[in-house]
Amino acid sequence: MKMGLDVIMMEHRGVGLSRTDENGTDLPRSSITIRHVLDDAAAVLDAENVEQVIVYGSSYGSYLAQASVRRSQTASRA
Repeated sequence: MKMGLDVIMMEHRGVGLSRTDENGTDLPRSSITIRHVLDDAAAVLDAENVEQVIVYGSSYGSYLAQASVRRSQTASRA
């Protein structure tokens, strides 16, 4: 059964090409927190005009998924 879902994957800060600033300098550890990553994810969802999400994560992503549900004001499932 098709659910009509779109998948958005993002490379969060501190990983891959997102581990450096615009000058190529490694990001300081203080800027790679769950709060910062959730802010980045919210910005991506806002930019894509996403109104409802199903959040999934494994390993570190499970921390992000749980934290996103806790801070969400809308219906979310992890």
